[in-house]
Amino acid sequence: MDVSMIDVTGLPDAREGERVTLLGAQGRDVLTVHELASWADEIPYEIMCGISKRVPRR
Repeated sequence: MDVSMIDVTGLPDAREGERVTLLGAQGRDVLTVHELASWADEIPYEIMCGISKRVPRR
């Protein structure tokens, strides 16, 4: 089962159903796998291996 939970407590404008980019680019904002791995105290390889084949890639 693929499950993710994102804490949006500090984002008062966040609404259910909004599109969220957790890795990559959205407009001028970019989140790299290296930055995400740093936040998770992991290495980038672990982040990439944890993304199921069922997740669409574009």
